[in-house]
This record gives sequence, structure tokens and C-alpha cells, in this order.
Amino acid sequence: LRIRHRSLLRYPAPIFALCENGFPYAILHKKWIVPPVNVFLPTNPYDRVRMAYVVRENIWTVPNVLCISRILVTPYLGYLIIGGDFQQAFYILLWAGVTDLLDGLIARTWYGQSSSLGSILDPMADKILIVTLFTAMTYTNLIPASLTALIIARDITLAGAAFYI
Repeated sequence: LRIRHRSLLRYPAPIFALCENGFPYAILHKKWIVPPVNVFLPTNPYDRVRMAYVVRENIWTVPNVLCISRILVTPYLGYLIIGGDFQQAFYILLWAGVTDLLDGLIARTWYGQSSSLGSILDPMADKILIVTLFTAMTYTNLIPASLTALIIARDITLAGAAFYI
């Protein structure tokens, strides 16, 4: 049995995968692959393993909560910029930058804090923050509209490329 994707080996929770011939395997630890009880072994030991589903994943991790809080505070940041309260907007933008740094650091270094939801939430929170920030600054004539259009086009291109790849 050969695993083509190393990402199948990094989850601490049990993962169930299927061989090409349909027999399930349970991956219980980082490098242990054991067949579940009462299941026949596949005849071909080189069947490719593909991911069927993950049994459970904790979505309430510290990095995910930081990303969600950053998404929730983004409209208030736009409101402050449009209202002209730049000092408070600066502090909220500084807080957003620190939480972005912390959620990446915690997800990489703390055991059990990385999640597939977090890998989607973090870039999404960054894109929402950037689009809101540039749109609000363009609305108040702090930056030209062409720069905002360029930044938003870049983000749309990057998001489209991520879906393509």
C-alpha cells in the first residue's frame, strides 16, 4: 500500500481512506496504516489510496477564532475610515496585523491547531480586509480609484489561480 499524498499522514485523528478496489483503510497514526477489522486485504498491495472523509476535525482552534474575529471587525474598520477616525482605524488595523501574525504562528507551531478550515479562512480574511480597506480609502479620496482597481484585480486573479491549481 503506497500513499501518494503526504498530507494523509499528518492528521492525529483517524482518517478513513479507500483503495481503488473499494476496501477501506484506517490511518490511525502518522506512519501506521492498518486495515479496519473484518475487512479483506486488497489483492494488489500498490493500490493508490485516496481520501474518503475525515472523521472529525476541531474547527474551534485558536487560529480559526482569530481569523473569524478579524473578519468580523473588518466592516467596523471600513466604517471608521469613512467616518474619518483614522487613529482608531490604525489601532484596529494594527490589531488585525498582529492577529494575522499570531494565527499563522500558532497554526504552524502548536500541535492540533492547524485545520483545513483555517487554511481557507486565513487567506479569505486577508482578502476581505484588503478589499474593505482599499475601498474605504478610495471612497474618502485618500488613494486613487485606479490603485484600488489594481489591488482588487490582483486579488481576484490570485483567487482564480488558487481555484485553477
